[in-house]
Amino acid sequence: HLSLGAGFNHLLNESVLLEVGSNITFRDFSRQLFSSPEWNLGAGLQLYLSPEGRKNKKSVVPALSRGSWMVGISGASLTYRKFNDGMSFDLNLLPTVGYFVTDRWMVGLSLQSSYTRARANSDLPLEFMRDYSRWGLGMDVLTRYYVGSSEKRLRPFALAQVGFHRDAFQYYQGTQPRVDSDANTRLITTRAGFGANLFLSSHVALEASLAYSLLNERVLDPDRTTFTVNRIGLNVGFQFFLGGAKE
Repeated sequence: HLSLGAGFNHLLNESVLLEVGSNITFRDFSRQLFSSPEWNLGAGLQLYLSPEGRKNKKSVVPALSRGSWMVGISGASLTYRKFNDGMSFDLNLLPTVGYFVTDRWMVGLSLQSSYTRARANSDLPLEFMRDYSRWGLGMDVLTRYYVGSSEKRLRPFALAQVGFHRDAFQYYQGTQPRVDSDANTRLITTRAGFGANLFLSSHVALEASLAYSLLNERVLDPDRTTFTVNRIGLNVGFQFFLGGAKE
């Protein structure tokens, strides 16, 4: 495939950049490279460590204090694909924000939103799905409590999270009547565990957490099917903290 794109960065502070970019991708379907372009628009946060920051890692003081903010974006993207036999469109936005009520205790919210649309051309056989739409919306309430010395780069924490998410979909197949939002799912998640942030600068930290999750999923079809799932998961990534570090 061939991909071309452009974007820009905006420095939020000395360590965190907001990045926005778009690109067009051509994939070789049936040796017709330019027949099915894929358009993408995305946004996220990038880590920037200055030469001075890399030289003075031992002097890093984490920006964990009352009034600071923790922010993150698990995903922010928009994709449009055009095929010979149809199209698809995807939109995802997964932001998280938290506020430090005290120097150790953080409370926050995480929003989960997504939308998918796919449509096939009318010249396909009737047994093919012609039109499909799916949308989801959810919100998690989360909290963390940090322990250890406020001057240390390694800051352990305990975490808890409760969330509600709902998906609904609608589709049309040539041989069947349209199926709409009577077919959807409801998901309630409870999560608890522990983790740690290793601060690379005052505002950017490497994060690892281990948590137990209890998921209760109910498919709101005529049978009202319910599933309960237990999970233990390890998550690794970066976390961004906006606010002044302690002097």
